[in-house]
Amino acid sequence: MLIAVLACFGDDDLVTEVCEDGWERPLGECPEGEGDADTDSDSDTDVDTDTDTDTDVGCDAELSWFSPEDGAVDASILDPVRVGLSSPVSDAELWLDGVEGELVWASDDKSLAFWPSAPLTPSTRYEAVAEACGQRMAVWRFTTSEDGASSPGDLVGRTWSLDANDARVIEPAGVGDVLASYIEGSALLHASAQDGDELTLQFALADATGEQDLCQVTDELTVDFSQDPLFRYGPQDHDSAVLAGAIQNLRARGVFSTDGAKISGLAIGGVIDTRPLNVLIGEDLEDGEFCNLVLGFGVECVGCPDGTELCLEVEMEGLSAAEVSHSFVALETCDASCPEERCGVCAHSSGVGWRGGWMLGLLAGLGLLRRRR
Repeated sequence: MLIAVLACFGDDDLVTEVCEDGWERPLGECPEGEGDADTDSDSDTDVDTDTDTDTDVGCDAELSWFSPEDGAVDASILDPVRVGLSSPVSDAELWLDGVEGELVWASDDKSLAFWPSAPLTPSTRYEAVAEACGQRMAVWRFTTSEDGASSPGDLVGRTWSLDANDARVIEPAGVGDVLASYIEGSALLHASAQDGDELTLQFALADATGEQDLCQVTDELTVDFSQDPLFRYGPQDHDSAVLAGAIQNLRARGVFSTDGAKISGLAIGGVIDTRPLNVLIGEDLEDGEFCNLVLGFGVECVGCPDGTELCLEVEMEGLSAAEVSHSFVALETCDASCPEERCGVCAHSSGVGWRGGWMLGLLAGLGLLRRRR
């Protein structure tokens, strides 16, 4: 069933016509020629289900989901608009009214993203439109968050707690729900330096109380802060202290609230080594077991720096972090107070720690893997 019901506004009756290019558009909006006029007069502006032979393009894909949600009032100014389809479609369209941008398909050709060419405007209402299979699939509206409206000022010395439970796994497409089910835990982000257009953010694992885990090393990223209060990193390779290894094409983004008490729109992506993820499916497994698992979902692993085909493209978004008063210590090795048997466990090359290790390596610490029980 189409999720066109989420496109209902209840404003006016929707009058549509089928244009010569096969698309169904509001009456009078065909780019050229005349269309097959059709009126959907149930006053809820849902999808017109005209199945005349001239509109039936032999496509039975349905809209499975879209984001931001219809009526959302806190959408990130940095996130794209996304839609998911029940089956691959080659001619789908997606746009934001009055906004320039580009379309990007996910790896499974079943989800489509519209990336605005510039960040959206804070506290602004937008209208999104999705078309596929020769018809309008959904129209919905959302409002962006106020985050990003102005600079928070000096951030040095402040710390934020990042909860991984709200992460949306965008890539690998088709495996996101599986990986998301393993995401748990929290991490700390700390602003250690701010120099012109650069902001240095340090990252640490948190313990069960939410405080910094002093048995783990910390990591550090210097991000582009030229669009204060927005920050971006990469894409570029990053040597992770937490993983004791490299993350290829690491990229990250986020935006600070006006008072600096929150970071929203957090997203991160990169190519990670899957060998530390074998802990999800069992102990003492061959290196390629996790790749075999995702292959069952139609996802192929890619090349790693050591020449093996055991790495995976991962992208997550939808996270936020709230300011906390926790202390933060940059650690190149574990703190002296840490029991010897626990010191630096998560920093070993296996990437598997006492709670299962970090799901996506550093990926700026946006989630923990937990062992399958």
